[in-house]
Amino acid sequence: MKTESAGCPSGLRWDGVKCAQMRSEGLYLCERDNISECTRQCQAGHAGSCGSLGFSYLAGKGVALNRSRAASLFDTACRGGDMTSCENLGGMYLRGVGVRLETGRAVHLMSKGCEAEPRNCFNLGVMFRDREGKDNAQRAPELFSRACYGGRVDACTELAIRYATGSGVPKDGQRALELRQVACQSDGLACAHAGIQLLFGSAVPMDEQGAFPYLSRGCESGAPLACAVLGHVYYTGKGTGVDPQKGMKLLEHACHSDVGIGCGYLAQAHRDQGNDQVARQYDQKACELGVQETCGN
Repeated sequence: MKTESAGCPSGLRWDGVKCAQMRSEGLYLCERDNISECTRQCQAGHAGSCGSLGFSYLAGKGVALNRSRAASLFDTACRGGDMTSCENLGGMYLRGVGVRLETGRAVHLMSKGCEAEPRNCFNLGVMFRDREGKDNAQRAPELFSRACYGGRVDACTELAIRYATGSGVPKDGQRALELRQVACQSDGLACAHAGIQLLFGSAVPMDEQGAFPYLSRGCESGAPLACAVLGHVYYTGKGTGVDPQKGMKLLEHACHSDVGIGCGYLAQAHRDQGNDQVARQYDQKACELGVQETCGN
């Protein structure tokens, strides 16, 4: 949802639907995280501003974390017609965050949000994802698809997982890659998985050079998994120039961030350099983090 007027011509404000002429005393959608402005607009009756204020309380951004206050604001916004707030409140009832866990109410609120705007189908998809049964498995990707094409990037990531694993949809590695490439715009972990697919040719043609920009972006976005594989790329020269020093630094960062594959790659790098004792220490940590092939080293 657009939450600020930066994209509107001079003299206009975003009213939640379009750029519009606003009087100084008029209602308008506040700028996200502008607590004083959102509070004023919410108190004046602007539903979307109540929803924005709810986000701030839910995240503890600009105000003290207060989930029950966030739920109350989402409720006010939902009753005022802000469907995104209906979905968010439903997600809170689904997880029992800031409110008592009430699955029935969660479904009602999330369905209401989903029917109004496709991007609001995400939390409903999560609910079906986590339920057992074939019907639920098939319903989840349908909802993630609606949310993804509605602009919800985390829904694209979830949909990619469904295609990669064949959960509720036919297994399709190429489709999973395409969705991860879309999600990579703002999801570092999606970048990591896109890069891994290309680097190792996982259900898609191998493309070592094509993998490099996705791994770089994922690492820069703060995804340690991407840093682990990028470190391996620099150390071995797969898809880029060999740079062992840079590779080791990235692998150390990944391993210290508890990425098992990073510890495994780091162990192998030390073994290559004759540092067997250090290699065994990293193998042990990789094993503890679930990398089974390092457990006997």
